[in-house]
Amino acid sequence: MREAVAELVPDGASVALGLQMEQMIPFAAGQEIIRQSKRNLTLIGPISDILFDQMIAAGCVEQVIAAWGVPGTMEVSAPSADAAVAAAEKLGYPVALKADWAADAGGT
Repeated sequence: MREAVAELVPDGASVALGLQMEQMIPFAAGQEIIRQSKRNLTLIGPISDILFDQMIAAGCVEQVIAAWGVPGTMEVSAPSADAAVAAAEKLGYPVALKADWAADAGGT
């Protein structure tokens, strides 16, 4: 795993993890990414799970793209939680969420 992450996951990469939902979360890969202190990653998955949380807390993640089976491609920018809820209600559920975690944590 060490060699695979070193070779295939450069800083700034987009990484798809856990695409088989909860029963197949790739903890070994995620923990190795954390051990190698990879940075500025975009995580892509069907949900944001505990592995995503660990990688965010470790400072590896720039953004998360998670979706719950959304077939459409409409995009709405919401500057607040209330605006996001209003947009989701207007568009209909389920919705995909793209969050700027670094900005939420006071980063750039």
